[in-house]
Amino acid sequence: MDSFLNHLGFDPGILIIALAVICIGLLVYNVILTVMFSNMKKSYRTFMKGRDGASLEDILKVIVEDNQKVKEHETINTKAIEEFRTQLGFCSQKQAIVKYNAFSGMAGKLSFVICQLDEKNNGYLMNCMHSPEGCYTYMKNVTAGAVDVALSEEEKQALLEAVQVNHHSRM
Repeated sequence: MDSFLNHLGFDPGILIIALAVICIGLLVYNVILTVMFSNMKKSYRTFMKGRDGASLEDILKVIVEDNQKVKEHETINTKAIEEFRTQLGFCSQKQAIVKYNAFSGMAGKLSFVICQLDEKNNGYLMNCMHSPEGCYTYMKNVTAGAVDVALSEEEKQALLEAVQVNHHSRM
């Protein structure tokens, strides 16, 4: 009997082997898809356990409401932070201390100048001079980094050091 396979011009066994390989490949691919579907179905059952479409809708509503509350609190917190930053501008942010020996006859640097300024360089200078007779303290107001009275060299140094403090480096 004469078969049409004999007229192909190549060995029909090769065609049969190629088709068998393709069938085996499709079978393996089918097994893989079946396993993946089974895993997905198991995950879906676990997720949906005790729930229906209505309960999932309720859960999503709660999540959306919670998200809205978080956004509202974020707005409130952002405003509060801005208020704190404004208030911090008036707090002492820049300091300098210069120790010195007010009287050459005394041992050690017992006298000192403290300068405390806010972010706009407003604040005070406090000079504590220690002498054999006692301790004398002087206060001088600082406005915009300037003082309207004469300053000692130590006071000038403390004021310059405090003004030069970069208070933005910590933010």
